[in-house]
Amino acid sequence: MAMKEWSGPCLGGTTSTPTHQVTTAERRSCVLPRMGTRGVVKMLLGRGDVKPDKPCRFGETPLWWAVKNYHEGIVKLLLGRGDVNPDQLIGDNQTPLYWAASGGHEGVVKTLLGRDDVDPDKPDNHGRTPLWGAAFNGRDGVVKTLLGRDDVSLGRPDNYGRTPLWSAVENGHEGVVKILLGLDDVGPN
Repeated sequence: MAMKEWSGPCLGGTTSTPTHQVTTAERRSCVLPRMGTRGVVKMLLGRGDVKPDKPCRFGETPLWWAVKNYHEGIVKLLLGRGDVNPDQLIGDNQTPLYWAASGGHEGVVKTLLGRDDVDPDKPDNHGRTPLWGAAFNGRDGVVKTLLGRDDVSLGRPDNYGRTPLWSAVENGHEGVVKILLGLDDVGPN
């Protein structure tokens, strides 16, 4: 039985079989976190020719794919290495923490926040922080986790003047609005 051709985002639209994906050293470390196969990722990370922090054609790193797809175990495997940058900027200069917070991936957020080399208040190109992304998407649990830190700005606006509270109100996220209004440092104006 022939393998189906597959076109993946790391390949820029080129086609290949799954076998090509896992046997091409340049691509293997980028593709596997999308698959969520922790054992295979662990095996590949043990090889000397895999560069686990190498971005794909469009800038996505294996850590980004693992965060985006909520593969907490793979995130931990990657972060366990000394050659993976947990604060690597992707896309609009968004960090893995921004993506985890926006996606509501509390376990991944806590894993990233447990590191000294992750800036929990780093803005992207639009001035949006992980708290802003969590508030915008109504991620109550992540908002509470981020607010439990001293190094997160509560009312920091993005480049367009929109604060985390504004973004939660605009999107009708009542739970996040209630959390933010319950803080002494955040007002409705």
